[in-house]
Amino acid sequence: MNNFSKSTLAIALFSTLVACGGGSSGGSDDKLTPPTTYTFTLNAKVINQCGIEQPVANADFYLQNAQWGLVSAHQTDANGQLSITTTEQTINYTVAKEQLTNGAVSNVELRSFIDADSTGQATIVFDNPQLADNTSCECQTQDLDLSYSLVSSVDSLASSAQFASSNTIDASNARFSDVEVCRQTAKAWPNESFMVVATNSQDNLTAFSGFTNSFDTTPGENWRLNTNAIAIALDVDHTKVAQLTAAQLINNKLHFDFTAKQNDAQVIVFDNHAQSDNATYYGRGVNIHQESASIVGKVTVKSFHTHLSNQYESTVDLSPAVVAPEVDTVIFSEVSPDGSYDYSKVDGYSAIHFTTQVGADHPQSNTKIPTTWHVYGPMTGTLPVADTLEKYSYIKRDIATIENLTVEMFSNDTVTNYDSFISAFSKGDTYQTTGVLSNYRTHVLELEK
Repeated sequence: MNNFSKSTLAIALFSTLVACGGGSSGGSDDKLTPPTTYTFTLNAKVINQCGIEQPVANADFYLQNAQWGLVSAHQTDANGQLSITTTEQTINYTVAKEQLTNGAVSNVELRSFIDADSTGQATIVFDNPQLADNTSCECQTQDLDLSYSLVSSVDSLASSAQFASSNTIDASNARFSDVEVCRQTAKAWPNESFMVVATNSQDNLTAFSGFTNSFDTTPGENWRLNTNAIAIALDVDHTKVAQLTAAQLINNKLHFDFTAKQNDAQVIVFDNHAQSDNATYYGRGVNIHQESASIVGKVTVKSFHTHLSNQYESTVDLSPAVVAPEVDTVIFSEVSPDGSYDYSKVDGYSAIHFTTQVGADHPQSNTKIPTTWHVYGPMTGTLPVADTLEKYSYIKRDIATIENLTVEMFSNDTVTNYDSFISAFSKGDTYQTTGVLSNYRTHVLELEK
């Protein structure tokens, strides 16, 4: 035993000397290799009333370890940016922002990312419109009269602009009331689309649309627009999809949004209009598997297939899951009381997005603070807690405080690695025309108290 111990000690000492260069007869300048460092950058922003991106200064950034312990805390600068250095190749982090009203916290939004690339450039777009500065926006509100070809009956009226109500005037005219359009002061008005979906004299579905950016004030008059594009009607295969939405993405805004429901045999698509060169076709199909009450609230289970493409054929030929994956929709047992979760048995899905909405008891307020927390991660992991997030430590997300919970699982037919999804989530874009989120399927569980 003693000989073995001495031999082991000798080997250990020899290994140490070699590692340190101590065995060199001529001396050595070798040094320990410094750890590799990685630089992670973040851009926090919000979009104001006239569609202008604005930086969000003083957003709180928390670098965290795999167990969500706090490593370091930072804030975005006046440009909504920050940069950190770490020795870890992947990181967990949380970005948070409080909305103050009259000096008191009135709204909180948090976004957490699990196993994100520490060499990445992430963008966070906060949803809260109150964070935006609209002083540079100019808005007009006025009625708009839309003229189109004679139709037998109007099924629906739609616009990319906000409006209060709409109604038909006669067989070829309709009115959009209180249309609101906004622009950056002294800049051009945006191009807004207006659409009528109708039944023609042959009892077939048809639609007409037009664009306008003429929104200068005309006191005592209505804005006027004549349609100049006609849609094609495409059959919907309801054996594959219960509801099918077709639209077009132009300058990151949806136009010609139309949903064919279970009783609608066709969906409409515009393939030739004034903005066709700038448009990407958008399609989203949904199958609804469950709408029921449980012991914890109302539960809805849906499957989606979303596709953006330059070809409309692929965006209306969608196949969301017909059969719901087997998960617990009664007590959501895949999520444990300690915050760990495991949805790995849901075959074929690579990433998950949790959204929880709670009314948080702020220590300096007598009211519940509306709080939304997004978490993006792999199919198995641990949800973050607010305990180490300094001024957000008051936020609790137990079953008693959750008002709404959404569990959204993502899959892609050709890309299955989680890294691609977390990278796509980190872009902050609502719509992505390339990559894993240009053609993907989701399985969604919604709990509403």
